[in-house]
Amino acid sequence: MPSSKYKSDIYKISILSIIIQIKLFNKMTLYLLRHGHSVGNQRNIVQSDNYDFGLSSIGINEVLALKMRLEIGREINPTCILTSPSKRTRETSNILNENLRLPILELNCLKEVNPGVFEGEKKELAKTYPEHLKTWERRGDLDSIPKAEKGTETQARALYFLERYLNEETSPLLHDELIISHAGFMRVLINTVYGRNRNFLINSAHNYLHQIKFNPWERLLVENLVLAKNSESFKITTNESEFIMKRISNLDPDINDFQFSISKEINKSGIIISPMLYTEPNLNGTTVQIYRYLTGTHINSNLNQEQERNLFSLIENLNQRLTKIYSSGFRIPQEIQSLESIIRFIINNSDSEIVKNEGKEILTSSEFLSAINREKNLIHYDIHKSNIVFENNRPSLLDLGSFCIAPNEFQYASLLMPYFLLEEGENFNYRKYLNYFSQTNPKELLWLMRARNYFGLNFFHNKIRFGIYQEDDINIYNKYLTSLKKLELILNEFT
Repeated sequence: MPSSKYKSDIYKISILSIIIQIKLFNKMTLYLLRHGHSVGNQRNIVQSDNYDFGLSSIGINEVLALKMRLEIGREINPTCILTSPSKRTRETSNILNENLRLPILELNCLKEVNPGVFEGEKKELAKTYPEHLKTWERRGDLDSIPKAEKGTETQARALYFLERYLNEETSPLLHDELIISHAGFMRVLINTVYGRNRNFLINSAHNYLHQIKFNPWERLLVENLVLAKNSESFKITTNESEFIMKRISNLDPDINDFQFSISKEINKSGIIISPMLYTEPNLNGTTVQIYRYLTGTHINSNLNQEQERNLFSLIENLNQRLTKIYSSGFRIPQEIQSLESIIRFIINNSDSEIVKNEGKEILTSSEFLSAINREKNLIHYDIHKSNIVFENNRPSLLDLGSFCIAPNEFQYASLLMPYFLLEEGENFNYRKYLNYFSQTNPKELLWLMRARNYFGLNFFHNKIRFGIYQEDDINIYNKYLTSLKKLELILNEFT
């Protein structure tokens, strides 16, 4: 099963993992059931969070009949019930659980597809939105309906749900599980697992029990990615779409909500970034984020002139957009700190004399102090080769994970330092890039680059310090040391 411990960059199912799957997954079955007939179904209402109904008398009888059938035939033996928070699914769960007495877990990701403006009585909706009615009755993606959940967003929710079964070490599937959800979501979930188009029609009768008796990931292509060193990332290819799944430990909920909101805001501006489609902590407390994957190629630092020009233009546009967001009163979590506060925190908590001394030197530099006294802005400072892809010479950002409050120039430093200096090392030609920043004080920009270098130096030192590093992390730490020496030499040239 896909896991970060695998060294191959791309893999399906190896012989070893097939053995593990046989051992693990032949002991379990996923049972998927649509809720019983609801009052909303009876009244021909398109249901949503605003139109949430319990079971009708027909639905109660349906579920009771299914309950009796399952108990007499002993068809299933689940260890828990997973249900959406809607009334009709919870009531279905409670009836089926009367004698089973299993734990019931409510999961937001199992909710029905959001119909947007197409909610309420279908008779009235048909008059107001005749074209939307056709879309609804096709039982497929609702992308053309205003404010409705997009097909890729529903599939992102399905992948989030399946994340609980992704790793052998953390999978709960040693026993059967009963999942009670809704027709639209179940169609996407089941088709995703079977490797089919997500809109392929399935049996969505209220009392039909779907069974998945194989590893729900085996028909999906999973690729291990390195987007950020503080998270585990996968590229997931379904029948029609590509996604990024990130797992992040110890992520503050406010920061996660902020990242989700800022992703939407930046997308509105036309800047090409990988949009976050769904996010929520899983049952283990790890935050899971699902993004749409952007196609392209990672290029280290040997860019052609057009690629280089477009990359600097992208960062300038990002800077302008973040400035507007910051000045508009957009809620910034208190966990997002100022640049100088982060440096002081590192100094106070590091065990490394190299790290401590470098931080003190930055904070006492007159050029750095002059820079941070300028107007502050929201800065995205994690820009590196694994976070940017090029397609037809045009760059896109794959991740918006790390922010601080700093002068605008720190945004430029956060591109120059990790994307160019870290990769080029001793061959880094600082003067080559000065034309892009003619309005910026060169020495101040260099000290801001040292501050960005300082973040990386401390991060990889801590990975080594706490024994959570991989072999490549030591090489990257040494790169940061080399970058520091190069920056010192360049600064001496300006003295």
